[in-house]
Amino acid sequence: MIALKPTPSDFRQAALRALENPWETPDACQRRHDHYMAEAERLERERGHA
Repeated sequence: MIALKPTPSDFRQAALRALENPWETPDACQRRHDHYMAEAERLERERGHA
């Protein structure tokens, strides 16, 4: 089995979907969005230094 690592693009797409989640409060959606965007930025920084 091959384990694929999420890309910054994957995290950005997840962030957009997080804002549309009808099962969470708007605040929870925003926190999840911010978390995914921070992960995307972190991965980009790591790739820039690799």
